[in-house]
Amino acid sequence: MSEAPQESLKEKYPSLFDHDQFIYPVAVGPGWIPLVDTLCSLLVKSTEQGASEVKALQVKEKFGKLRFYAVACSSYHGGLIKLAEAYSARICDVCGGIGSMVCIDGYYATRCKLHETKPDEQQL
Repeated sequence: MSEAPQESLKEKYPSLFDHDQFIYPVAVGPGWIPLVDTLCSLLVKSTEQGASEVKALQVKEKFGKLRFYAVACSSYHGGLIKLAEAYSARICDVCGGIGSMVCIDGYYATRCKLHETKPDEQQL
């Protein structure tokens, strides 16, 4: 794959990301891409089954956890988003392995043992 995985999410789920309000890049580490991909898939499938069409506003890391901001969310969509955000606190944002919250040079991140002391590992 020649493009960044973050950009491929925007291409894979145009109904979520291809609109005027989505102005920021998907800003998560490569370890969280499968989590965000699964969340996006579930959001799109629920829309295909008759739920309101969710529009992502911003997808990023904040204080060591995933943040997925969206509009037109039902309570079901909100639950999916909250669940993914909670899972992100246990997934290394660099490699996708089992992680925990750490503080690196004053910044919070979710990292595995291998990446917990390497602040420059994450490439956004």
